[in-house]
Amino acid sequence: MPGYPVSGPWPEIRRDLNKKRRPPIIAAVGYVGVDAPSVMPLKSGDFLVCDASTPAIRKGLTSAKALTAYRRLGVRIFSSPGLHAKVLTCSAYSWVGSANASANSEDNLNEASVRIRGADSDGIFDWANSLATEDIELVDTDIEKLRAIPVIRLGAGPRVRRRLRQVLPSSLTSLYLTETDGWPTAKEAKAVEGIRHRARSAALEAGLPASLEYLLFPIENRAVGLRSGGWLVNIHRGHVRRPGKVVRVARLPDADVIWYSVVKSPSRPPIGALRAIVPDLQPGFDFKKLTDVATIDRVLNLFR
Repeated sequence: MPGYPVSGPWPEIRRDLNKKRRPPIIAAVGYVGVDAPSVMPLKSGDFLVCDASTPAIRKGLTSAKALTAYRRLGVRIFSSPGLHAKVLTCSAYSWVGSANASANSEDNLNEASVRIRGADSDGIFDWANSLATEDIELVDTDIEKLRAIPVIRLGAGPRVRRRLRQVLPSSLTSLYLTETDGWPTAKEAKAVEGIRHRARSAALEAGLPASLEYLLFPIENRAVGLRSGGWLVNIHRGHVRRPGKVVRVARLPDADVIWYSVVKSPSRPPIGALRAIVPDLQPGFDFKKLTDVATIDRVLNLFR
């Protein structure tokens, strides 16, 4: 397992990247600076997964100019907001460490990376490959929009990360009440975990916490009507859960997955208090859409 020279890991990483007959690389690197194409030379057939969200571009953490240069080289680019990994991997080996793809990383910081081979590297490659999904791939028009975002450089000194939180809305025009009474099977749980990163990306892009809960609805209930931006209150085995905002609806072969960001409300009402407002919430109701604003307000007040 080679280490890294005193000058940092990038010269050794580039030694691998510049080999003529190397396998295609997946670079899952959180931030990509303007000098990234020279620091981390990728080529046609490689994948780059990075945080190309609007906040990352605006703060200058990821450079739209660098993404343009990579696209011109034939690199496929994927945006995963909130990504903090620093991994370069292929079918033969993986580099794992602390270095973002930037001149600042190479010239000013004390970075560390290790080169891994064998079964551990295979697992890293599979993980990185799972990030590069079609629904987060950036095309030329996407990158042009990123280039139009004004960059506001951060001043010197430590940065304080804003704590994201979901808050209860003052009012709503619609609210879904849902019912679940079971737990996901091992197969379902594995499938859901395989797509969690897409829901996390959607939440972070919307300025919401990436800590999400999910509901599974079988095929016969796919007309439930829940969509991104909607609000729900789930009742699980007779217990009222806290309200949440839907951030993504994903489709599995046998079910829909509703990902939602939960409000950290001070209390949860008993089911009896909720049934006093909505009497027909008896076991087996599955889901119900409320549209009467006065009724919705009374439900929301139970959580305040």
